[in-house]
Amino acid sequence: MKTFLCGSFLALAGAPSSGCISVAGDKLPEYGPALARGGERRNPKTVALTTNWRADISGAASTSSEASGYFEKAALDAFERSGSFRGVSSGGEADAYVELDMLNTGRSSGALVLLCGFTFGLIPAWATDEYHLSVEVLDGKGRRLDEFVVEDEMTTYFQLFLLFGMPFASPGSVVHKVHENMLLNAAARVREAVGRRA
Repeated sequence: MKTFLCGSFLALAGAPSSGCISVAGDKLPEYGPALARGGERRNPKTVALTTNWRADISGAASTSSEASGYFEKAALDAFERSGSFRGVSSGGEADAYVELDMLNTGRSSGALVLLCGFTFGLIPAWATDEYHLSVEVLDGKGRRLDEFVVEDEMTTYFQLFLLFGMPFASPGSVVHKVHENMLLNAAARVREAVGRRA
């Protein structure tokens, strides 16, 4: 959504000299050795993922096949990268089943977004995407092992001179890092849930 907002802002401003940068909310620990430590298990499991992407921005609910496809690939990549499982798939038989439901909600500076566009970026504005990842973990027989929510956010700032920061903090690159870290944190907790039933 951030890429869309940034693109909309640039179109509204009508000037290639307008810019936007994004900043991660950093509500979660960054995935690293501490979270990955439990990955060395004697009996690694296979997991099958089911993913769902929904957006509800300003009360307008929507889904997108493009966003859903992106999220499924991001989830598979992150769970593989975590090194916590013997195998990760998007279906079929597995030792455990993981349902990942991502809800994207948001808020903005309201009228400032319009003023920012009308003044060609001289008046700054912002918009925040909030991401709520609901995770349900089931064993191979369909019994619930765990259920939890992982949350983070990303704020994008719009302003004329932020053009120079776009190569370092573009909305597209920041949102990918936010989602990847959320999914890696989720994978660590899934590993614990599955391991308790080992």
